[in-house]
Amino acid sequence: MNKALDVAKYILWYCNEHTVNNCTNKKLQKLLYYIQAWSLVLRGKGIFSDQVEAWLHGPVVVNVYHAYKDYGFSPIPFNTNLLKTDLFTTDEKSLMNAVLEKYSKFDADFLEMRTHIERPWLETRQKGEDVIPPALMKEYYESVLKDTRSSNV
Repeated sequence: MNKALDVAKYILWYCNEHTVNNCTNKKLQKLLYYIQAWSLVLRGKGIFSDQVEAWLHGPVVVNVYHAYKDYGFSPIPFNTNLLKTDLFTTDEKSLMNAVLEKYSKFDADFLEMRTHIERPWLETRQKGEDVIPPALMKEYYESVLKDTRSSNV
């Protein structure tokens, strides 16, 4: 299974290739979270093995946060030497691209606000726990998908 840091590098590559502005650490964290959540729903397993924690400003993968924290609220530059796309299957790339196409257009504050009204982050914080359970993410986003499909009928 991939590491979240490798997925983060893919996200930064995507943002660079698709001229997505302002990919800050906060935005990167939210994009990682949504990729993991939709991977759980659509592939039946996470795309990375790292845990996602419910921090004050939304979901966070701790080691990725620390890797990019020196950028603060500034956009993270992309370094082409860091990306190894051969780490990902075609299926994984397709999933990441689809999620990024949907979510990367939003800024970090909007993504933070959105995670704050969604059950996985909200319940984890209310219980005083650190780790957002993958099962809760899968269950919640499966219901979102079901609601979306039924409203399109």
